[in-house]
Amino acid sequence: MSHRLSHESVIPTFIPEHKGKTRRPPVMPTKLAKIIDKASSTKQIAAAWEQWLNEDQGPCPGYRIAMSQDKSALKDKKTGSNDKWRKIVAALYKEEDAPTDGRQSWETSQLLIEFNSPLVHEDYDSDSTSDDEDGDGGGEKRRNVEQQITTYVENALSLQHRGAMFFLLVHGNCLWVKRWDRSGISTESFKYTSERARLRDILWGFSRLDAGQQGFDTTAILLTSDSDEYKLMDDLKIDHDGTDISEADGTVVTKAQEQYTFHFVRKAFAESIADGVPRYCMTVPVGNEERRFLVGKATFVSTRITGRGTRGFVAWDVTGKRFTFLKDAWRRRHQTVSTEGQVLRNLMTGFMGLNTMATSFAPCSPPLPLLAPFIPLQHRSAPRSTV
Repeated sequence: MSHRLSHESVIPTFIPEHKGKTRRPPVMPTKLAKIIDKASSTKQIAAAWEQWLNEDQGPCPGYRIAMSQDKSALKDKKTGSNDKWRKIVAALYKEEDAPTDGRQSWETSQLLIEFNSPLVHEDYDSDSTSDDEDGDGGGEKRRNVEQQITTYVENALSLQHRGAMFFLLVHGNCLWVKRWDRSGISTESFKYTSERARLRDILWGFSRLDAGQQGFDTTAILLTSDSDEYKLMDDLKIDHDGTDISEADGTVVTKAQEQYTFHFVRKAFAESIADGVPRYCMTVPVGNEERRFLVGKATFVSTRITGRGTRGFVAWDVTGKRFTFLKDAWRRRHQTVSTEGQVLRNLMTGFMGLNTMATSFAPCSPPLPLLAPFIPLQHRSAPRSTV
C-alpha cells in the first residue's frame, strides 16, 4: 500500500532543492496547459506532456518521455502476461535509452508515468478502498488504480537493480508524485496546469538526482558490450576446458576434478544472458575487500511489491573464478535475528567447531548502502543484503 503525505513532507526529502544559480528550464507553456485543461482524452494530455518534455529546452535535460499506451512490451507477449496491467502509458528514459518502437522498456525506465482519463472523476487523495463509504464504487476504482501502479512498479523493480522507483500519476490536470520501495508514499494532488513552476521543479529536480537518489542500486554496474566483463560472460557460456560434469545421481567426481561445473549451471547462466538481456557487475563488500559477481537476468524473482523483494541469480564470482548463486533481498529489521549469511556460516562450521556442511559454499551477507533517506512511518524499509 502507499502512504499519503503532504507535498512538503515528500518532495524536499527525495527531490531536494538544488542550491546554486543554475538557470532553470522554462515552465510548461500556457498553450499546452490550456490544451490539458480542455482535454477530453488521455492521449491529448499525454501528447501535450510529450511535446513539452521532449523539446530542446524541456524540464528534464538528458531525458526523453516515450509513449507505450498502444503496445505491450515484447516479453509480455512471450510470457502471456496480462497486458491490462503490464502496458503503462509512458516512462521517462535517458535520451540514449528511449525506445522508438512504441513499446515499454522495463529494463531502462527511469521514471514511470500513468495518464488517466480526465472525464472520469476520482478522488485519489482518499485513502478509502471501501465501496460502502462512498456508495458509488469509488473504493473499487481506487483499488484497481493501486493494483495497476503496484504491478508497474513490481515489473520495474524485478527487472532493474533498484531499491526504489519514482512514479507520476496524472489524472487530467492533477498530479500525484509517488515513490515506491517495498511500500509506497504519495503526495497529495495538485493542479499542475495552475502550478506549473512546481511541476517544472519536480521534473527538473529529478533530472539532477544522482543514480542512488533516483532509486538505483549503485553497487550494480551496467556492463557495456565492449567491456572485458561483458565479453567474459559470453566466453563463460562454453565449457572450453571440458571440466563440466553431469548433475545426474551417481556421477563420480574424482580427486583430480578440483574445478568442475555442473552442466545445468552453465546452461542456466547462458540462458540468463540470452536475447540481449542487460548484464551487470554486482559489487558486494566483504570486510575490507569487495567481491564482484557478473549477472544477467534473475532466475528467481519475488514479484510482489511488498515483502523482501527476493531475487536469485546464477552468477560468476570474479574473485573465486567459479559459478555461484547470488541471492539479493531486503533484510528484516530485527536486531535479535541473525542474518542468513551468519546462519549459513554457523551451519558450515558447526556450533561446536565441527564442520557440519560438506560444501565449498562461502556466504557473504553484508548490508548494502542505503539508497536514500527514509521518512519515518509505522512500517519502514529495511537494509538490503546479498547472500
